[in-house]
Amino acid sequence: MSGIAEVHPDATLSPTKLDLLATWLPAQPWFSGDPEDLKRVAGFRFVDPDGEVGLDSLFIASAGLVYQVPVTWRSQPLDEGDLIGTLEHSALGTRYGYDAPTDPVYVAELVRVITEGD
Repeated sequence: MSGIAEVHPDATLSPTKLDLLATWLPAQPWFSGDPEDLKRVAGFRFVDPDGEVGLDSLFIASAGLVYQVPVTWRSQPLDEGDLIGTLEHSALGTRYGYDAPTDPVYVAELVRVITEGD
């Protein structure tokens, strides 16, 4: 299933995705950047076949390095998963952001994209 992810380009987020990541990234063992200089340099989205979960892949620069940070966005908490934090989305309401490799919807879609060459 390929498709186009629904995005809301005019939405406001509080806190912003970068602000949310600035508090989470320093606790990650693979991050050696500076949370004060985060910059989004690129990104892409997968499409959840059920249309419920945002499947975001952010490329974040910090201290001369670029990190791929996959995040899922949900309207309800996920029982299992590494919560990055919550934000308020002006069009969708409260969104719970998770470290995407700990979200089964992201993992299933990533495996599907790889195996189907989509």
